[in-house]
Amino acid sequence: MAFVGWYLKKRNWLSLLILSPMICDLTIQGVSYTKLAVLNFPSHLIAVIFCFAQILLYLYAFFDDIKQRLAGLALAVIVIAVIIFFKSTIDVSVNMDLPDEPSFSDSAVISLKDSSYGNAEILDAKEGYVSVHMTKYGSTVMTVTDGDKTYEYNVEAKMIDNINQIEITKKEK
Repeated sequence: MAFVGWYLKKRNWLSLLILSPMICDLTIQGVSYTKLAVLNFPSHLIAVIFCFAQILLYLYAFFDDIKQRLAGLALAVIVIAVIIFFKSTIDVSVNMDLPDEPSFSDSAVISLKDSSYGNAEILDAKEGYVSVHMTKYGSTVMTVTDGDKTYEYNVEAKMIDNINQIEITKKEK
């Protein structure tokens, strides 16, 4: 560790290279705390401020050359742009009875209107017990077709109190 510290104190481009993983990590943490702070304001606001202030402090304390400071700042901006460009996915599943507790035949078919949100399957047709797996936030319509009867439900994946949840409600006609 003394070797790393000695190179950091040299305040050259190698110092920036050594410090860049820390800058990337702090940026990733800052962005994820920002997402949590937006969802549950003002929760995690101090963590957001701390992460981004620490990046600026490291760049100011370890580098005298403005080019190195700007390169470190550009690295943080690039990491933020990559995170925003590649939207985060979720992986949440729920097994539950449908809201109106319908009873289906064994030939009933279930599907999501927009399959990019995930998938659904009937676990117990007689009890109306289903499994829903979502891979992104948002809402879509789940349709159960049982012979000539069609049942529609709104399915929404969202984050409540920092926990991913799926909510299924009967669709109003």
